[in-house]
Amino acid sequence: MNYLHHPLLLKAVVVVCSACICSADEPARQSQLPEVSQFRCERPIELPPVTQPTLIRIPFDYDLHQNTRDGWPDVQIRDQNSQAVPFIIREAREPDTATTILREWTADQFTLRPLDDQALEITVTLRPEDPQPDGLKLITPLFDFEHRIQVFDAGSDPPVPLCEDAVIFDYSQFMDVRRTDVELSPGTSRVLTIRVDQLTQDQQSALTELTRTFSHNTETERTERSLRLRRAFRIDRILLRAHVRNTNATIPALQFQDVTHTNVSIDSKQQQTLIRFDTQRQPVSRITLKTSDNNFSRLVTAQIRTQESPEQWQDIATDTIRRFSVGKLHEEQLSLNFPQIRHTAWRLVIDNRDSPPLSLQGLNLASPIHEAVLLVTPGQACSLLYGDDNVATPNHDTEAITRALQAGEAPVLATTGSVRLRRIVATPPKKSVGHVLNHPVFLSVVVAILVVALGTSLYKAMGKVQSLPDDSQ
Repeated sequence: MNYLHHPLLLKAVVVVCSACICSADEPARQSQLPEVSQFRCERPIELPPVTQPTLIRIPFDYDLHQNTRDGWPDVQIRDQNSQAVPFIIREAREPDTATTILREWTADQFTLRPLDDQALEITVTLRPEDPQPDGLKLITPLFDFEHRIQVFDAGSDPPVPLCEDAVIFDYSQFMDVRRTDVELSPGTSRVLTIRVDQLTQDQQSALTELTRTFSHNTETERTERSLRLRRAFRIDRILLRAHVRNTNATIPALQFQDVTHTNVSIDSKQQQTLIRFDTQRQPVSRITLKTSDNNFSRLVTAQIRTQESPEQWQDIATDTIRRFSVGKLHEEQLSLNFPQIRHTAWRLVIDNRDSPPLSLQGLNLASPIHEAVLLVTPGQACSLLYGDDNVATPNHDTEAITRALQAGEAPVLATTGSVRLRRIVATPPKKSVGHVLNHPVFLSVVVAILVVALGTSLYKAMGKVQSLPDDSQ
């Protein structure tokens, strides 16, 4: 009889294995909790009311920078159904108010009126699309002239002069010098009055009148007289100009933060001032020093602490700061500019050489603003999640957002609510069949059963051997 196949033995093995599997799965059942995302932070997005699909922008703040990785792969947006919402992350930009372009155009709405005192009055009406001019130029084919010009804002009573008594001239007979443009002060109305004095001028002709007197075929007298011509001042056209802000030019939008908590030390051996400070991992692209000192020029290096060795510092930018105030000399440059970088531990090194250290009142950091741009629909609610050490960058379908931005759609600003820290639960791995079979309890039970079965078989076999007849008798 094969005891390994005995029904009672098989039943015992099944019971023991079941008990072993149950005991192995007991911790898993005890740890089975609702699955929670690994994002540490969640904030509600306060969306403006929308009646159609609308682009929304959400600026990043210091808390998000402090709790996210480089490149922001651990940022997600989800709707009220916990579904991922596509978005893009971009650098916010603003119009460059310091950049202007020169626009010139010809005045095509005007009237002329000659005055009794040999002057000409020109009334120019600006078109609705014309900017307020800050200068004009009279285009004339004439040479060798000089005229006084007056320009008034005709929309006021009395008319307000927009320039001091200006003179346009051409002195070609003496030197190659010519000026026909006039600078204007900003006006408020859309009508200009231009007065040109001495509308006609006497000009010496290049021809000379020669008179000769003869007596008996002999010249007795010669007279030369220069001719003077009376010439009107001709104007071909009036060219207006204005310096207008270039609305197409943009620069990165910046936010500024004053740093007052710094650790300043003097390295007498290296003749350096060391300024140690920390940030919240927001992107930094400019550091400006605040000091009341004058007439200095110092080499400054910005450094960050390396991740490999906390005692090592890595140079990221070196420049010369200076401030001069001597007589007519006034010059100041107190900033270091560099490509934006996110870090926490910073240090500035100022080379003093043999000069005394600068007195420092603080620092100012310029940080480029980054924002998430998404497309929301009416009735949609969204939340911002961030802070995960392992999640990969999401791969969203953002073509609609990109095309809308390229078409000139301006996103509407949205804000975020307070931060809610999420409870993170590590989901235990599922127990595989191989894991159960390799469990120590299961292996011990199987070995014990095999040992008992083998011992029983040997014991029965020995009994049968002893009961056999002895052939030697």
